[in-house]
Amino acid sequence: MKNMESKRIREEYLKFFENKEHKIVKSSSLIPFDDPTLLFTNAGMVQFKKFWATDVPLPYTRAVSCQKCLRAGGKDSDLEKIGDSGKHHTFFEMLGNFSFGDYFKKEAIEWAYEFVVEKLKIKEENLWVSYYKEDLETKKIWMKFIPEKKIIPLGEKDNFWGPAGDTGPCGPCTEIYFDFGEEKGCKKEDCKPGCDCERFLEFWNLVFPQYDKQKDGRLLPLKRRGVDTGMGLERISRILQKVETNYDTDLFIPIIKKIEEISNFSYEENKKNFRIISDHIRGIVFAISDGVIPSNEGRGYVLRRLIRRASLSGLDLNLKEPFLYKLSNIVIDLMKDVYTELSQNKEIIEKVIYEEEERFLYLISSSRKIFFDIVKKEKEAIDGETVFKLYDTYGIPKDLIEELALKFNKKIDWNQFEIFMERQKEMSRAKSKMGIKLNPILISEKILETEFVGYEKIFVIGKLVSIYSCDNLYYLVFDKTPFYPEKGGQIGDRGIISNDKFKFKVLDTQIDE
Repeated sequence: MKNMESKRIREEYLKFFENKEHKIVKSSSLIPFDDPTLLFTNAGMVQFKKFWATDVPLPYTRAVSCQKCLRAGGKDSDLEKIGDSGKHHTFFEMLGNFSFGDYFKKEAIEWAYEFVVEKLKIKEENLWVSYYKEDLETKKIWMKFIPEKKIIPLGEKDNFWGPAGDTGPCGPCTEIYFDFGEEKGCKKEDCKPGCDCERFLEFWNLVFPQYDKQKDGRLLPLKRRGVDTGMGLERISRILQKVETNYDTDLFIPIIKKIEEISNFSYEENKKNFRIISDHIRGIVFAISDGVIPSNEGRGYVLRRLIRRASLSGLDLNLKEPFLYKLSNIVIDLMKDVYTELSQNKEIIEKVIYEEEERFLYLISSSRKIFFDIVKKEKEAIDGETVFKLYDTYGIPKDLIEELALKFNKKIDWNQFEIFMERQKEMSRAKSKMGIKLNPILISEKILETEFVGYEKIFVIGKLVSIYSCDNLYYLVFDKTPFYPEKGGQIGDRGIISNDKFKFKVLDTQIDE
């Protein structure tokens, strides 16, 4: 077995299939083009979906690519596995070869075996394969290369792939596994691919798109059947570099060394935090480079979660100031030769990361201790009443509660939380009927206007431009605010207003138009 750098593996793969008359196609953006079913590009086949499912003219019938992918939201999300697992990632690179109405199972399997055994020099004795239990054609082809006892039938959950979103191409698949040996396994006699132990690592999935899944669940024949394969660069690098986990490969070591340098903590003693940070920073850098900005919805919310999770892990390493932007340079240097857009977007990547982390650290400064003090007595789950207390009394946003719960390995009873929320809404509606009004002078004379920025930000530094008093009540007027008022059945925002001299809680936000 050859010991190869990840850069060379990438190059060898593309060259191998180029020699098999495949067109080398550049990675598409992480933001899928014209595909509302996906938050992010999560597989190499995404940019080619239309080639199988429609009659569009084909620019080529064979393609090969190295696709940047992100799985941190939706049904394929691996977010919660990061840190504990040494083989899962949010961002990863997928090597793939594709056929659109051209070659099918026979050639795909033969070429996969040729690349693995002849090019990468992986010994046949280390290889196992699985196939969809009803796809006997695939089993028959594999029997020319692999002993039958190492060809394992699995069900739909493991060996029927797709679609990448809710609809589109899908079909049976066959997976290639590397066997690390019995000493890495569960020691059970029937241990084989599909087992949850660490003995077998699936590193290449060969999918045979034959069907077009409809919104109603029907499987119709594809316009063009074909081949869609995906091999994780991180996993094959681990195998060829003969290391324990993906995080021990040359794709992650430079990032991990930089974290050790700025934190004065060692990776060996803090593996979970180091893995979360080194994984997430890659997804953060590539998402921003492709045009995603932190927000409270959609892709922006996924990016915000990645930044917050990485920042929370940094706090465990005593990194109390923004630090993620320092790691972005390492990622860019590692990847810029393949993804040239990273160098072009370097400044905006650093700026977005720094500003978002700075806001988050301000928000988390008191929330983290409050959360821990309140929930430390809880065992596995936090009841809805406690969550509502964190939200209502202490002003901790729901999404931050969710991040902290994940950080402290706590589950949340959101159903019970919604019951308390509904009670609060009813109380708020009843209060509105009692005729709570703002100072009529402020309304009628339109003395000052406040800019609402709550759609973009949850924390803002605003200027206190005026103070009014009336009937023992004080009205503070700011030039901007992130607080959303009670409107359309939604209760008003809660939170904190403070400066270096005072701090008070906002228990409700009203508007009188």
